[in-house]
Amino acid sequence: MMKKKIIIIVSSSLVIVFLFQLFFSSTYNYKNIYKKLSYENRQILKKYLKLSTDYIKYEVFYKNYSDFPSTALIDLDFKKIKIEKFTNRINSTKALGYLDISDDKIVLVSGNGTILFLNKNNLSQKTKQTLIKSNLKDIIKDELFFNKSSPWFKDAISVNDILIHKNIIYLSYVREIRENCYNTSIIKAQMNTDFLKFEDFLIYPDCAIFNKNKTQKTLKFNAQASGGRMAIYNDNGLEKMLFTTGTFLINSNDAQNDESKLGKILLINLDNAENKIFAKGFRNPQGLFVKNNLILASSHGPKGGDEINKILYQKNYGWPIASYGTEYSYKKSDNLKYKKNHSYNGFEEPIFSFVPSVGLSQIIDVDDNFNKKWKDNILLTSLKGSSIFRLSMSEDYSKIISKERIIVNERIRDIIYDKEKKSFYLLLEDSKSLAIIRNK
Repeated sequence: MMKKKIIIIVSSSLVIVFLFQLFFSSTYNYKNIYKKLSYENRQILKKYLKLSTDYIKYEVFYKNYSDFPSTALIDLDFKKIKIEKFTNRINSTKALGYLDISDDKIVLVSGNGTILFLNKNNLSQKTKQTLIKSNLKDIIKDELFFNKSSPWFKDAISVNDILIHKNIIYLSYVREIRENCYNTSIIKAQMNTDFLKFEDFLIYPDCAIFNKNKTQKTLKFNAQASGGRMAIYNDNGLEKMLFTTGTFLINSNDAQNDESKLGKILLINLDNAENKIFAKGFRNPQGLFVKNNLILASSHGPKGGDEINKILYQKNYGWPIASYGTEYSYKKSDNLKYKKNHSYNGFEEPIFSFVPSVGLSQIIDVDDNFNKKWKDNILLTSLKGSSIFRLSMSEDYSKIISKERIIVNERIRDIIYDKEKKSFYLLLEDSKSLAIIRNK
């Protein structure tokens, strides 16, 4: 009984202290206060105050989160390099950019088409960031693409991914196919650090129509929901490309339409861009990982329901019929509901679904040479969640055995692994930085 009274007194005191700091602080910086509390005290606050902040919603899975970043199994060395030539993502939904490796160079492309490289053998704040000239303004005619900030309805018209393969650089981007009608297309060029001469690679007629007469509260068109990830895939001995496309929200039903390329994963011939639907039923797949016959994709759900999926040929992943999230709606009359159990309704179940959403971006594996304690793990980066999720998977990758959240405190747009340097490179949107993670 006495022990119970002590617990109540201590808990009450913590609540009072927290509230005092929260409401009488000149900065109201309650996230920092919450961050400093122990895991147990966080749970007390969540129970009694029922606070609703992003920091509380997306709780860490382990207690040792004080270091930046921290992980339960290994010590990490973490540093950032400011990418000065990229545009700040303030008041804009345009992606900061994406990255890949070409020989001894880390190649980065911003959301509005600025391309540069850094020498990976000498990464520091003083590392030269060399611009690569290109003909993008000749091949992309949409002025909104190059704007640092665009009108709200088309703000996310931007580059969606970069892939460098056999000295060819591919860029996917949101393209205006015809007036006020958009899809995600691909251009390519021979890799050259002096000048990149891009040409069309994949263009298809399916597109999402933007109705400029609608208001923000009634318009569902969203260029953020456009997919665009690329990965090389061995199709019975032939190298091809897997490519994700989104629905732009307004075209969600097209995800189930075999006559449309929207809301799909496409299999593309590298020689002539001939393509076919590999899998369907996706809302906005922004992460794609391929290793041998294993294909994993991460996809943005609606309000909740971000998914990790194991991708199989000709399978259906349920959107917009099945989702573990709920739809954003400005009208109560919409009352949009989704079927929850995917397999019961004839669709593939996700390996895992994040409810609430964490804003999944890229998904990669941990190479064998990084650290044996992370052997055979998967890393999943997030935007809204501002974290890396480390996942230990079952042997057949059908379920998660364990997971750890590594807080980075920034939106992570992209991640790649450099086997030679035993380093992960991340593109961080809030600080406009390239981050390097290595073993200590």
